[in-house]
Amino acid sequence: MLSRKLSQPPSRNIGSKLFFWWAVYSLLPCIQMPLFLLILLLVIIVMVIRRRKQKKRNALIIADPAHSVANVTGFRYANKYGGKWIRYEFQVDNTVFWSEKKVHGSRQFNYLKDCRFPVIYCKHNPLMNALLITDTDFNAFQVQQPEELKIFNKKLS
Repeated sequence: MLSRKLSQPPSRNIGSKLFFWWAVYSLLPCIQMPLFLLILLLVIIVMVIRRRKQKKRNALIIADPAHSVANVTGFRYANKYGGKWIRYEFQVDNTVFWSEKKVHGSRQFNYLKDCRFPVIYCKHNPLMNALLITDTDFNAFQVQQPEELKIFNKKLS
């Protein structure tokens, strides 16, 4: 068992939050590794759940697909590491739907504004949709990539 000389606990009148953090800090050497493993396990579980949801969504779109053309209308930063959300709009039966696609990496995507890309969606629920830009997107939905986008993707990478 790890032993550690503990200082005097803060008095209760300072506040229970301070006492709580002192208690956590004093027990930290004992729980450090299990805590790390627990956090790692939670991250893995979240990743697996997200991946399953993505596969299920893609399967629903592939089961009853419809195609349209989307217009990229804007961007917003996802994080400080260069990821962005690409906002796009598409039309189905005179109804305009909008959605966003997360794009990873530090590349600049500002030149994509006002570009048009194919979008695939579920006929019964157009809110379940996906913007098709890269080779990976087209392969995930088993759709043939247009020749113009193959040239575009070579410039993108």
